[in-house]
Amino acid sequence: MDIWPPFPIIIFYYRHPGIPSLAAPVDEQGVQNLIAALEHRDRTFEIFFAYMEVSVFENLVTVMQEPLPALTKFYVKISDDLHVAPALPETFLGGYAPRLESLSLGGIAFPSLPRLISSATHITDLGLFHIPDSGYISPEDMATCVAMLPNLERLSILFQSPLSRPLRISRPPLTRAVLPALVYFSFGGVSEYFEDIVSRIDTPYSACSS
Repeated sequence: MDIWPPFPIIIFYYRHPGIPSLAAPVDEQGVQNLIAALEHRDRTFEIFFAYMEVSVFENLVTVMQEPLPALTKFYVKISDDLHVAPALPETFLGGYAPRLESLSLGGIAFPSLPRLISSATHITDLGLFHIPDSGYISPEDMATCVAMLPNLERLSILFQSPLSRPLRISRPPLTRAVLPALVYFSFGGVSEYFEDIVSRIDTPYSACSS
């Protein structure tokens, strides 16, 4: 890669979801190639990790502790056959993603999501899928996150096990967060959570599904 022109880099990893994560050996050379690509921080524009093994995910996360200033899209979906969900550390991307436009996380806990969101105010598409119990985000915190995204057009929030986490419903604030660009909102979880978060945001043009 050092001898090529500085083309934008798209990093793509896909493991067929029908193959259990323990059934096939990890392609170690492939992992090293991914790590080598991630070292070109100023050229990494998009990252797509689908049904990634946890061991591979953890190896890559260790080299993603500093910002990727050119990154516009980040998608990661962890293998479904897991008992414990992995987590993105607080130091992920250095908590800074100034050009990020699309963020999708599947089956991952991310306790420092509000910190990253605060630096990625250009996001237009936010998808939080199969949110594990360890990654539970309260309606108050979720509303605070999306309120920082004035350009948000699509929002998806789907809990992996919505009934396993007790909810503490509180009164909504007098001032609602306004999302003027939102046109699509999808939710999967308990109705109390949905009612709570909807009471906190104003989405004049959105089409909701749950």
